[in-house]
Amino acid sequence: EYYRKHLMRDINPDTEVMITSGARWAILGTLISQMENGDELLVLEPTFSNFIDYANWAGAKIVGVPLDVVQTKENLRWKLDINKFEQAITPKTKAFLFNNPHNPTGLILQKEELQQITDVLKKYPDIIVIADEVYSHAT
Repeated sequence: EYYRKHLMRDINPDTEVMITSGARWAILGTLISQMENGDELLVLEPTFSNFIDYANWAGAKIVGVPLDVVQTKENLRWKLDINKFEQAITPKTKAFLFNNPHNPTGLILQKEELQQITDVLKKYPDIIVIADEVYSHAT
């Protein structure tokens, strides 16, 4: 019921829910079950160091999309260049793994940025999106 309200859609517990002893095992289990040797896993860089281990265990190759540092009126801010994101996608790209807020930078991807990512990934419907939202309730 909580996730139905939170995600604003019905959830099928038989096909859309995986119970694990933590996010680490959920992500690792997903990668191991979906990735094959040589598949590419897209991540934002700098990336959460555990994501590299997970990819290695799954036989996947990490492909990093470097975040830019930009000056705003107030301070420096990390920012995703959506063109770099799309250019990093190849025929071997199998999944995109990200966390929001982003670890280790603390970047909170805004609605517009998430929409840009969504718009790009709609062009590549076979890419699996894995969203690690362990920190989402902290913002």
